[in-house]
Amino acid sequence: MAKMQLSLYGLSCDVANDGQECIEKMLEVSKPYDIVLMDIQMPRLDGYAATKMIRCGDAGSVHKDIPIVALTAHVSLDEQQLAHAVGMNSHINKPVESVKLVTEIYRLLSSYKTAA
Repeated sequence: MAKMQLSLYGLSCDVANDGQECIEKMLEVSKPYDIVLMDIQMPRLDGYAATKMIRCGDAGSVHKDIPIVALTAHVSLDEQQLAHAVGMNSHINKPVESVKLVTEIYRLLSSYKTAA
């Protein structure tokens, strides 16, 4: 769903079916990713665990500080706080509105590039 929404704005993305596949893709790419859109509930490795691995450098040191956006149906304050506690930079509730998603991507990328 997000892939289709992003393509409407001229943005491209890779899709991973779970957190483990996300980590593997991040390790395999020749050019580092700019941002990660991370679902929370996934098989094998959930979004929280995958984010912790990314922040520890397990997805390559080049991705250690990458902006990570939680895309989730978990709307409780506790879930949002947990997302931030494990290292996610932002939290967007499902169903995801295209404009909100793209606005948040550009906001995070501009602050990430400025800080780098």
